[in-house]
Amino acid sequence: MEALGVPALVILIVVIVWLAIKYRHDFKELGEEGKEWFRKWKDGHEIAGTLNKGFKLINSEAGEIFLPLEIDFKEEASGSVTSKDKKWIVPIKYDEDIPKEYTKVIEKYLKNCFIRYLHEFAEDRNIRSLIRSTDIVIVEKVLSGSKRKAPLDYFRIKIVVPEIKEDPKLKEYYNLVKRIDEMGLLTRIFIPLLDKTDRELLTNPTKEVDLSRTIMQIFDILVKVATKEKGGKIPTVFKSELISFCIVLISSEIAVMPEGMRKDVYVARLQEKIQDVNTVYILAAGLALEPTREIVEKYLNKLKVRESTYILPSGKKAICILLQEEARAISSSRKC
Repeated sequence: MEALGVPALVILIVVIVWLAIKYRHDFKELGEEGKEWFRKWKDGHEIAGTLNKGFKLINSEAGEIFLPLEIDFKEEASGSVTSKDKKWIVPIKYDEDIPKEYTKVIEKYLKNCFIRYLHEFAEDRNIRSLIRSTDIVIVEKVLSGSKRKAPLDYFRIKIVVPEIKEDPKLKEYYNLVKRIDEMGLLTRIFIPLLDKTDRELLTNPTKEVDLSRTIMQIFDILVKVATKEKGGKIPTVFKSELISFCIVLISSEIAVMPEGMRKDVYVARLQEKIQDVNTVYILAAGLALEPTREIVEKYLNKLKVRESTYILPSGKKAICILLQEEARAISSSRKC
């Protein structure tokens, strides 16, 4: 080429320009496809990251209930949620409206990956309203951790407000679930009990059980604990064909008891409860917190599954400790 007086570089530039002109429409289409792919990847990464962060926080209080999710953007809205490598793959039709996308993804995730049996087969209207109100509060908790304010605003304005207007019972249950959450009991007790009940039903779908009565009695106990006034007595033991549990409320009296009396009064009582119902949730607050933690660590540590501290609306520091028989045999992993 250079022998003809035309440098090779010039020839190369001419060829590139000619190709660019000839195939400009193809290059433009390729560029648009690249932009579209990057936009989907960026939005999917943001949404999945925010939701997984929120679910991870709930898991730290409830146990490993919510597995991580990945988003698979599809051309169509249809498609089932599938599992892969201990993750849920959520297929969603892509929409550039990001707040709307947040809602679509988390709603589909909860319906297909959380209390699946109850979501699909619960027929009682009260139970369905209770489950829906629980979903709503979970969504609000997760979306409140987003750097964007718009996803939570969209969910409340476009989804929650119309549904509550249509179903007065939903509003009633929503307010009660919110109260349970404010008292630290939603993630630490109610969600794990719903999950355990659901897994029992998935394992034994033909088992005869009064599902509505079971769920409502569990909920009723937690409402009474959440709204309990000082000195009031409430039933805190529950037994059914599916699950059994007990909630033990530790009063501030423990703080002034000698250690020997603490052991005689509380350790024997807790051991008796464990043998009776297998699962015990211990709640203590204020002055009762540290003495309660001490007797569990000293005498009942082999039964402890997890503990979680939190702040009550009153400003008091509180603790929830879960004891279960053969705690070391209980797995925290979840199968897809």
